[in-house]
Amino acid sequence: MAIPLYAFVRGDTLGLVVLAGDTESVNELAERLARAAAPRVALDGKLLRVVHRGKVLPGQLTLVEAGVAALDRVDLVTESLDG
Repeated sequence: MAIPLYAFVRGDTLGLVVLAGDTESVNELAERLARAAAPRVALDGKLLRVVHRGKVLPGQLTLVEAGVAALDRVDLVTESLDG
């Protein structure tokens, strides 16, 4: 089943509305959001993290396992790979 989400990528000037699969992993969503924002934000060489309700979600969980529901907001944040 598709889950509509509001997504915001740190550094992007636009908010995104995405349809995510309920069995999609948090890491898969992070990669998809990074690709969607790529024309406006350079995210190469950074670790991608998805934040939901103020908490960083473990990447291996599915969205349902992580407690993400329809019309929730998620934020894509980054960390430098070199620490």
